[in-house]
Amino acid sequence: MIIFYNMRDVPVVANEPTVRPVAWRIVRSSAGSSHLVAVVQSGSLRMTSALQKAVAASRTVVTASGRVYELDAGPAEDPQTIDMLMARARLELHDDCEDVSAQIWSQMLQSTH
Repeated sequence: MIIFYNMRDVPVVANEPTVRPVAWRIVRSSAGSSHLVAVVQSGSLRMTSALQKAVAASRTVVTASGRVYELDAGPAEDPQTIDMLMARARLELHDDCEDVSAQIWSQMLQSTH
């Protein structure tokens, strides 16, 4: 598989305080930080700063930069999308991460029922 990356800055949090990803996964680095890797509305791939908290009631995660990501649906399940998201995560974290999406999503769902 060949993947091309176009790395660019994201809007400042003040201009984009909330994002609703089209597809997403959450990864945890061996250092313990968790990050959302997502396809956003524009079609761009984005890897967040470390996640500071997850709010089960609203199904949101908040990053260290203060941006809120609204997770309207569960983690991406399409194998090609997962491969693309995980490739981005491995690039950013130097192959040092594990996918914890199912665990986090399950905890969010259990907390809201």
